Amino acid sequence: MYTPLISAQQLQALQASGQPLMVFDCSFELMKPLEGDALYLQAHVAGAVRADLNRDLSWHSDHPEPVEGASTGSARTDIAASGGRHPLPSRTHFAQWLASVGFDSSMQAVVYDRQGANYCGRLWWMLKWVGHEAVAVLDGGLQAWQAAGGAVASGPEAQRPASTFTTSPSKAHATGWPGSGRWRAGSHQFWRDQPRFEPSVWASSSSAVAAHCDPGALIASTDKRIRCRQPPLERPP
Repeated sequence: MYTPLISAQQLQALQASGQPLMVFDCSFELMKPLEGDALYLQAHVAGAVRADLNRDLSWHSDHPEPVEGASTGSARTDIAASGGRHPLPSRTHFAQWLASVGFDSSMQAVVYDRQGANYCGRLWWMLKWVGHEAVAVLDGGLQAWQAAGGAVASGPEAQRPASTFTTSPSKAHATGWPGSGRWRAGSHQFWRDQPRFEPSVWASSSSAVAAHCDPGALIASTDKRIRCRQPPLERPP
């Protein structure tokens, strides 16, 4: 089992072994929501399943979800599991999506993107959240895979037969940056690209509010970590 990381060479060996495996391409561009699909069609790890932040990994109010255990009074699953611009779907809805793409609990999951693991980390966490332990981020993303001579395909992949995926107790917890040992428990951490804190970027986007943080908080961007020293930005009325 591989977690939290897997190298390109380890993934090649895993593919050759014939063990149950599914690779997910999570490439995405926040300012160009359709760009992720286009990038996938241009080039992806051969056999990889597309996992889109907007379409597959977020809850949509116009796609109502089933009500789980309505007759027993169990918690509803027709509402988002979190808030924000990309709210989490319920665990039940996410499990249904996993099953629809042919993923099951016997498989090793490998997730990647080409944006410095800025988006595939969400799927890594979500799989842990529904109780799946065997999930790893491809170290270096698609770029490292191509540099290692890994098989690459273009265009759409054939649809896999649906499977059954059953959730189990969550294995997700706050850990900080894997292997860093530098982020203390309870510290504020913001995972954002550095430009998203700049008014010149968010003012021209669909977002009405810039990302902001409290002084002393840590920001993890795709290329560096910085400490937020400026006061929080004022939200517009």
